[in-house]
Amino acid sequence: MRAEIAAAIPGHVQKWIKIGLSCEPANWEASEEAIAKCYAYAGLKRVPYIKVSSPCVLVLASQIAAAIINHPEDGENNTLDAPIDVDRVDHQVFEEMKKSPMDGITQQMQTFFNDIGELTTTSPVKGLVYDAVKETVMAVKPEMSEADIEADIEKVIASNIDFTKFFSNYYGGRVWVGYLAYMSFFLDICDVDIDDDIKEKIKVYTAAQINSWWWYPDQDFVMVCDTPEYIDLDDNRLHSPGRLAIKWRDGWGLAFWKGVNIPNAWIENKPSAQEVLRTDNIEVRRAGCELIGWVEILKELNAVLIDAHKDPKIGELYEAELPDSGYQRFLKVLCGTGRTFAIPVPPEMQYALQANAWTYGIDEGWENFKVAVRT
Repeated sequence: MRAEIAAAIPGHVQKWIKIGLSCEPANWEASEEAIAKCYAYAGLKRVPYIKVSSPCVLVLASQIAAAIINHPEDGENNTLDAPIDVDRVDHQVFEEMKKSPMDGITQQMQTFFNDIGELTTTSPVKGLVYDAVKETVMAVKPEMSEADIEADIEKVIASNIDFTKFFSNYYGGRVWVGYLAYMSFFLDICDVDIDDDIKEKIKVYTAAQINSWWWYPDQDFVMVCDTPEYIDLDDNRLHSPGRLAIKWRDGWGLAFWKGVNIPNAWIENKPSAQEVLRTDNIEVRRAGCELIGWVEILKELNAVLIDAHKDPKIGELYEAELPDSGYQRFLKVLCGTGRTFAIPVPPEMQYALQANAWTYGIDEGWENFKVAVRT
């Protein structure tokens, strides 16, 4: 029996990764009914269900609306507690899901909260945010006029509301499938015998998660956002060199380079080397260097030539000092397509041929290495 259960793990994990990465539009009806049941299980009344188009609208509109409805500042009793109390344990299914793209997507997306206050006045979804706030407040407080709500929105924005409080008050929806896969494994694969009441709660909670993306459960309303239009990944990380790596149908999205959140403008119009090098965040700076190519960066850094081979396909070895990162060596080489590019190599490299051999995984005997034509 144990062998059969172990054999089922890979397929089970892939099933849930597929669910988590699905860009099928939200099933609003199924989501609304499941969330209403979650509220009921928590002993709370059914509240207005507000649909929004993206996480950007959700984060901004939910917090502004909650502030207008005059909730306690600490927010302790404003949101729904988890409808199921099941301890997470160190299990192979859960560990495998943590290696999947799902954990990374949520962590990577949280970086956009750093400057989210500015989105209220600069974002292309500003109008959608205002509409969602008005819809929410009018559903909870129908006595308020649209003009009064608009005035309150401006007051809340001017008060520099702390949008980061949202971190502990939302559910990840479809993207939080690690825990769902964990529970489903014991129920569907291991056939664990538990009370029907608990089974039903797990079923309801699962439906609330997989039928939409992020959702914000408040004591007076619940706000739920749609799924992305597409998700681009590379090695389980959000990544796209030519477009936003994750984008919603309202046009909002985020640019990522190998899991690092970079300015959207860098994808739309490649930045200059100077602009990248002036970036304070080291990880974002390095991602920008890779995006525009190290050749352009080396031009700005006054790189020092360490060694040059007579064959340009073997290349030239340079050393340059990167801001806040110290000295780094690069192999500048001509590829078979006629393009020239630079590759970071270990600092112990002393010769261009040695560095070229290293790029092919050859450390010993590099002196006799015959370079292949790069394409």
